[in-house]
Amino acid sequence: MCPDRKHFYFDHEGSYMNDKKLSGLDAAAALEGSAEKRQRNIMLIASVAVFSVLAFLIGSAFIKDKGLSFTYYYLEVDEVLAMSPEELQDRVIRIAGDVDVDSIRWDPVNMILTMDVVKGDARISTWYHGIKPDNLENEDASVVVMGKFREDGVFEVKQLLVQCPSKYEAADVSEYK
Repeated sequence: MCPDRKHFYFDHEGSYMNDKKLSGLDAAAALEGSAEKRQRNIMLIASVAVFSVLAFLIGSAFIKDKGLSFTYYYLEVDEVLAMSPEELQDRVIRIAGDVDVDSIRWDPVNMILTMDVVKGDARISTWYHGIKPDNLENEDASVVVMGKFREDGVFEVKQLLVQCPSKYEAADVSEYK
């Protein structure tokens, strides 16, 4: 491009435009295009995020293999014992039940706790490595244990939750009348 020569272009209406007009129009078009592109990108990202959340929620309602099901909070001891070994193999589950206080064995040196979780006559032996909860040896202690069964049939606990016994009794309403 020669500095002494002016360049002229035709616009969409057939009129002549010089370099100054053209560069001004290009800048305005570029700014307008980038704003539209930015808005389009934001909408695309928002759509992908919403779709991902919906896919996760729908998928989690139907996935029941390998302990990925979110459709239940825990199973009772008798429900677990009624399941087949194939259903329990390598599956992370939560089990709720009462603690058989007489079965509690605590090794403070290795921090290993073994106990039986029971419901009626149904019983599951558990093994836990970690800190022993203080309120575990109450007569009415109930637990929710999360983990999976080992090859020897013992339930290896990864998370131990001791439910607090109800310390409150219903008030006698006749006192307040």
